[in-house]
Amino acid sequence: MSQCLERNKKKKNITMNKQKNQISDLTWYAVPILVIVIPILLKPGFVFLTDLAWGPQITVDFFKQSFLLNSIVKILSLILPIAFIQKLFITGVLAAIILSGRSITRNFFDNKFVVWLASLLTLVNPFVYDRLMYGQLHFLLAFALFGFGFSHLIRLVQSNQIKNLFKAAIYFSFSLVFSAHFLFFIGLVGIIFFLLYLFRIPKNILNKQKLKKIVLWSLLICIVINLNWIIGVFATKTLDQDFIGQTITKEHLFFFRTAGETGQDALLNVILLSGFWGSEQHRYLDIATNTNFRVAFIMLVPLLIYGVWRLFKDPKTKKIAIGLIIMWIVAITLAVGIRLPITKQITEFMFDNFPFYKGMRDTAKWISLIVLVYTVWFACGVYGLTQSKVFKSYKTVFITTLIFLVCFQSLPLFGAGYGQINPARYPPDWQEVDQYLLEQDCDGNTLFLPWHMYMSFNWIGRIVANPANLYFECPVIIGTNIEIGNIYSNNVANDSNFIEDWIKYKAPVQLLKKDELNIKYIILAKELEWEDYLWMEKDEDIEKIIDTKNLLLYKIK
Repeated sequence: MSQCLERNKKKKNITMNKQKNQISDLTWYAVPILVIVIPILLKPGFVFLTDLAWGPQITVDFFKQSFLLNSIVKILSLILPIAFIQKLFITGVLAAIILSGRSITRNFFDNKFVVWLASLLTLVNPFVYDRLMYGQLHFLLAFALFGFGFSHLIRLVQSNQIKNLFKAAIYFSFSLVFSAHFLFFIGLVGIIFFLLYLFRIPKNILNKQKLKKIVLWSLLICIVINLNWIIGVFATKTLDQDFIGQTITKEHLFFFRTAGETGQDALLNVILLSGFWGSEQHRYLDIATNTNFRVAFIMLVPLLIYGVWRLFKDPKTKKIAIGLIIMWIVAITLAVGIRLPITKQITEFMFDNFPFYKGMRDTAKWISLIVLVYTVWFACGVYGLTQSKVFKSYKTVFITTLIFLVCFQSLPLFGAGYGQINPARYPPDWQEVDQYLLEQDCDGNTLFLPWHMYMSFNWIGRIVANPANLYFECPVIIGTNIEIGNIYSNNVANDSNFIEDWIKYKAPVQLLKKDELNIKYIILAKELEWEDYLWMEKDEDIEKIIDTKNLLLYKIK
């Protein structure tokens, strides 16, 4: 009896020690995330970035890709403020990215420092910095989930266990929930590593029946997880499908082209994980143009090259090395897009012939794959370095230098983007107008002006996606005009075109009361060129009801 108790006690101690070690390990992953988000967590209000706008109103639409996230936010909002949930979401996305790097790297090494440092590079790099500062959190979450799936594809080739294909499919399916662009990334990486798996398995051992079953189940689970928005795109003929098919032209490829003064600059940017077109809009600090940050990344390149060599040197990882090289070359080619003659021909061919590739107008999104390739190469390079006598003799110096270089090459990511991310509260007069509309029982729709999809607000201090429809509880119609270069509008809806014509020709306001629009109120925010809209007050059928510091509310008689 005493022996049994002793054994149980030892098992409990072993379990507790394992849990303590896991918590200790994860603490190191929490540190860089906290250094990034603590300034955001400590300030009240919502985070507003160019593509990121949240408000107290959460719309749950089953046929939209936002259905899953909005449902979770809606449930959590019953116990937590939505502004705080948004900050938790940002933190969670960053955590998912660094942990996806950890999942990938642990396929090759158990060395905790190597795994942590390579995972840090997955998070701290120009690609993640650019997308975060522009507010593309959904895309970054899809990137993180894709990373976990990619990790299981590596395990598939390493272990020959077909169950990893199914696990990869689950992660890939959820990445599509947050960004349909990953369909092309999944296709490329899936084909490469699936073929590597088939070449690795002898034909007499390959269980074709089991393989076929796993593939079919993987496709089925992918369809089921994404069924809601697939139905929305195809069965209900949403505007997203019309937008991709009718609105996106090769002109979009030009205005969303990979950043760089020349094609060669664009190629270098892609190799160095930058090149996001939004960085040239000067809405945040562009680290790609800072020589100091770029030099820090270039100093890491020898370790990347060394990592490639080590992968090829080891017979166990040679096939994976080949797969990563192919993945890297294809991703670079497609990321450069129209910036070089050869890549332009390839991009335009895919644009013309591959269904929905028109939606990939921002070709720099292909850098997602390059980040994951660098994670593996860097881990292999650092591990090789740690085995050298020089490293062991000057261990502290090397560790400090490596951490410094990884952090410094995207240093402005820390401290809420050098303080560029500042949460803001909605002004009190927005609540005043919202309350008035509610008292009218949300009679009809409300038009929000100025008519811009992206606009600057004084109380935010930057250009952001118009958040009006996310704040006011009653239905609000906002601008759909993206206004980038020669591209004025992103929308094919007739209602939007009708409103734009009304503004352009200063037509009678009664036209807005037609059945399709049913607009009975107009909110004019005192931002941008708001005074250019005061011609409305000359219309006898428009009555000014509320005049506050930030807003004017009109009623259509």
